[in-house]
Amino acid sequence: MEQRTGTIRGTAAVDAPAGDGQDGGASVGGPGGQGADADGVLELADLLGRAVRRLHRGTNEALAPLGLSRAQARVVHLLADGPLRMAAIAERLAVVPRTVTDLVDGVEAAGLVTRRPDPGDRRSTLVALTPAGRQLLDRMDAARRASAELVIGRLAPPDRAVLERVLRELVADPSGACAPSEPAATAATPGRPAGDRFADNGTGGAR
Repeated sequence: MEQRTGTIRGTAAVDAPAGDGQDGGASVGGPGGQGADADGVLELADLLGRAVRRLHRGTNEALAPLGLSRAQARVVHLLADGPLRMAAIAERLAVVPRTVTDLVDGVEAAGLVTRRPDPGDRRSTLVALTPAGRQLLDRMDAARRASAELVIGRLAPPDRAVLERVLRELVADPSGACAPSEPAATAATPGRPAGDRFADNGTGGAR
């Protein structure tokens, strides 16, 4: 498993760890009939997972010079249209509130966001981009676009259109929704980011 990079504390990812695209599990096969259909589904899931891991690895590498993890970049991107409550960030990232607290702590320490009381609810906190965070948006989007181009750019336009249609259909299925998750408690060390993996348990109370 590769070593992730990044400099901002509170690094966390909201999905599976990155890989080299070649470690996606054993190939599947089986007898005809229903078993063959099931094996075909497993093989598609395996291939999709490998593509996603390759994309995530490229994104992490592209964002590393900016001092951001992929999850931290998502927080910054969510705030592009204006301040959000901590609870709203947690909901959009599909993570538990205390995970968002760790992420916001990291980008706040880097001077990219600021927290302030919500005038509409004293119990809630709003998170907003600082001028430095807003200036970083264009560089962040360019880095993400470049990494995505390395994986998806090889596809011809008709193939991209088919892939987009299929993926939109998959993510629109409510039965495929994931439960909120939280990062493993991994301490940061010099030159290495804090824990970047999630477990599917835990609770939190960020507002």
